[in-house]
Amino acid sequence: MHVLTISANFIRVKLFTMKKSTFMYGVPILYFSLFFASCSGQGEKFHDASEELMDKPPQTNEENDPKYLADMENYRKKVMLDIEENNHRIIELKNIASTQSKEIRLRSLGILDQLERQNKSMEMKMIDYTGDGIENWRSFKAEFSSDMKTLSNSLKTLKSSKSFN
Repeated sequence: MHVLTISANFIRVKLFTMKKSTFMYGVPILYFSLFFASCSGQGEKFHDASEELMDKPPQTNEENDPKYLADMENYRKKVMLDIEENNHRIIELKNIASTQSKEIRLRSLGILDQLERQNKSMEMKMIDYTGDGIENWRSFKAEFSSDMKTLSNSLKTLKSSKSFN
């Protein structure tokens, strides 16, 4: 048996060299035990993931569902018609405002510019929307419908106000 001496910070540590047979069998056993220990962790992860999949309800391929796609396409067409109608109202109201007194004209044109930007923003929001599933579509559609109704009502109210009559 050979003795190896290492000195570090005034401390001497003696390490004994192992026999060749211990080294030859010890390293592979250590290697395989670490390998199998790491594999068991992966198995647990796989088992947890498979439980999560089993807990979820089966999903249909909703992005290719004909009813969903048809609803989305019909709604887009309807909204684009509403946006075009709002654009015509805004042009009509701007023409009426141009004949009013300077004070009313400036106030009305400021409001109309704001409504025109909002209408354009709604149009871009609809164009940019990509289907993210039925639930997201329903929520988007409800919020968008509410915003469009508010915009249309603002234009109708403005048109019926005393400034434009």
